[in-house]
Amino acid sequence: ATVARTKVGDHYDWKVCIVWRMKPYDEHFMSIENPNETMEPIGIDLGLKNLVALSDGTKIPNDNTYRKKEKVVSKLQKRMADIKNNDPDYERSHEYQSLKRRLSHGYKKWRNHRKDLYHKLTSEIVYNHGDIYAENLDILKMMRDSNSKTMKKLYKDAAWSKFMTKVEYKAECAGTSVFRVNPHNTSNLCSGCGHMVKKDLSVRIHECPHCNLRLDRDVNAAKNILSRGLGAARPGPT
Repeated sequence: ATVARTKVGDHYDWKVCIVWRMKPYDEHFMSIENPNETMEPIGIDLGLKNLVALSDGTKIPNDNTYRKKEKVVSKLQKRMADIKNNDPDYERSHEYQSLKRRLSHGYKKWRNHRKDLYHKLTSEIVYNHGDIYAENLDILKMMRDSNSKTMKKLYKDAAWSKFMTKVEYKAECAGTSVFRVNPHNTSNLCSGCGHMVKKDLSVRIHECPHCNLRLDRDVNAAKNILSRGLGAARPGPT
């Protein structure tokens, strides 16, 4: 059995997972064909506006779970700080403890929302595609290098590492593989002809003046990620 304990406010949530083995492992083995082996591979682009964009054109918007509740959290924290600064015995304050519980339960609710969302999305990706190709991102470095507090919050809110951890775990269970590729210029490279088309982050549509390809910039990146992972040759600039 596996026992997990999570602190929520002034109490703990306990979860127990028990696995029953009805027969010895060496009995009644059978060969099962892996259906994922015959499915098409997919490229994944992780982003901030779109949490995930796939090379087949699928886009999953980022719901910004924590960012949407930021004002609520800030208001609760400010009220708690006011009580703490004006009441030396604030820990015994009924209002302070009530606010503390509201904040803890709010965080738990948002964590569970994201956990459920990521579980559904990763299952959809893994069980409907073959091998998966994603960018090899150093997310901690991206957060350290960013001078914008807003961007750092957005990176944290997107929780790409947690998302990819679920993808990798489910892919292993499904018998498929997850490959990481170099992320350099996946958004600027044209997935149609291989020419470089520079654009700012604010530009959401990839428009190639060379081959007239027009599509969402994140989908374009996902197509490049897939091609790079598969080693597909591009015609390139001439």
